[in-house]
Amino acid sequence: DAMGGMPMGGDGGMGGGATGACDIDGFPLTGPAGAAFEDSDQLIYGDSTVDSGAGAVLFTEIYYTYGAPTGAYEFSAWENYETCSTCVLIMECPDTSDVSYESCATFEVYEGNLDVTVNDDDEPGPFEATLTNVKAREVTVNTTTHVSTPVVDGRTWCIDSYTMDVTSEEPDL
Repeated sequence: DAMGGMPMGGDGGMGGGATGACDIDGFPLTGPAGAAFEDSDQLIYGDSTVDSGAGAVLFTEIYYTYGAPTGAYEFSAWENYETCSTCVLIMECPDTSDVSYESCATFEVYEGNLDVTVNDDDEPGPFEATLTNVKAREVTVNTTTHVSTPVVDGRTWCIDSYTMDVTSEEPDL
């Protein structure tokens, strides 16, 4: 898997704090507009809560070569980041200029919906999608294998709704 980057959330959640409730709600946007990169193998979307400094970055990753569906996708069970075809990560970072598994707390979506309404699937162009009723659990991600492991007594991040609307670009390789 590649490494790159919401109004109020719900309640409940797998492994979220001592009570299982949402520990973090929403994804407020005060930073720049999101960006996406796409080629025949994948689409990677990123957005940040701030221009710089402490904040969070949200990544939506769609891997066509791993059989990612187009249109509506339901996160109905936790899927390891190493093998997911449609993945959403939220990274809470002390400095958004250094987004890495080592420096940020990472949350992986395990419940909710992703509805992709506009996408060329394998060519750069318009990309529109909405995340709804999302719950993400805190995980660690191995930097070599990309295996994600839930954090014991980790936090849960909930997002009621978040819309992505950008034009994807060809990645600089």
